[in-house]
Amino acid sequence: MSLKFGSLDGMNDINERYRPLCIPVSNETNIEAFSEEFYKQLSYVKQISLTRDIGKHYGFDIPAMWGHYAEMGEGVCFILDKKKIEKEAKLAKYICSRVCIFRYAS
Repeated sequence: MSLKFGSLDGMNDINERYRPLCIPVSNETNIEAFSEEFYKQLSYVKQISLTRDIGKHYGFDIPAMWGHYAEMGEGVCFILDKKKIEKEAKLAKYICSRVCIFRYAS
């Protein structure tokens, strides 16, 4: 009766795992020390990815997801109550939010 959160370095989705991180720093910042501490702190971050229903499109009805994450279609689909998850996350002081990825034209 629990969900397992994974470490960022254990993710197998190239679109999530290898996304560049851009962090503004000042000219006085020791980049090497900052980078070392940043990646150390990032190693403590755990995450879980879920899908959601949008209108008549169900989150579980994405064939690529079954191929990538469900042992080539041999997995199962759990339907969870979003409101209960958000309530428990808030009580445990976890961050629960929708992630948006913005792509900028160069």
